[in-house]
Amino acid sequence: MLTSLLLNFQVEKFYKEKSIERIMKNAILFLLIVVAINASAQSQPKSLKDLLYSGKMKVDSTAVTRKGDDLSTKIDTATKKAVVPAAQKTVPVAGDSRSGVAPLPTGADPTDSATNSAAIVKATAAPFKNNTKIWKDYTDSLVITLKTELLNSKKIKKETYFLTVDYEINTDGSVNILGVASSPANAFLQEEIKNRITLTTPQLAPFLDSNKQARKVKRKHNFSVTKD
Repeated sequence: MLTSLLLNFQVEKFYKEKSIERIMKNAILFLLIVVAINASAQSQPKSLKDLLYSGKMKVDSTAVTRKGDDLSTKIDTATKKAVVPAAQKTVPVAGDSRSGVAPLPTGADPTDSATNSAAIVKATAAPFKNNTKIWKDYTDSLVITLKTELLNSKKIKKETYFLTVDYEINTDGSVNILGVASSPANAFLQEEIKNRITLTTPQLAPFLDSNKQARKVKRKHNFSVTKD
């Protein structure tokens, strides 16, 4: 009887130990699964962020990425465009109307620094002057010369003389002086000025008609000179 009780006790103890051991193993396994799921949940957003910012993830405004999705299917395997170094970027070639640079001479080497410099100088030359501006600059300079070389003559009284130059522009822009008048009148001053202007008349722009054809025209220019 005693032996039977001991045997039953040993059996119950054995099953209890086995049951506890099984429970412990299951608990450990459950904890490992929980830890693995948490680690996966924490690493996936980081991987997704890395893929997006590295340019490997396909851009799809309608797609939604969820936990457990295979990110490899969203990676853009197409070849990315090569980045062009700053030194290799396209530079406007001289002669391109869009760049505003004067064209190079025919057959010129675009890499020739001397030729390019000449083209740049041409492009930055003085702006175009119309005939009125040309005459003004010319007569301003002429007045300075008259004051030092002509107005000291006794034939010219102290006065401000208003002068009118009658001239004709030829089809090539050259000028013919037709006459010089002054107010008050002074024949000596008029003749001297006419002679000087005839020898040093500036080149003007030819007059173009409605058909863009150059033709002769007559014009006048006024200026004044003062003897103090």
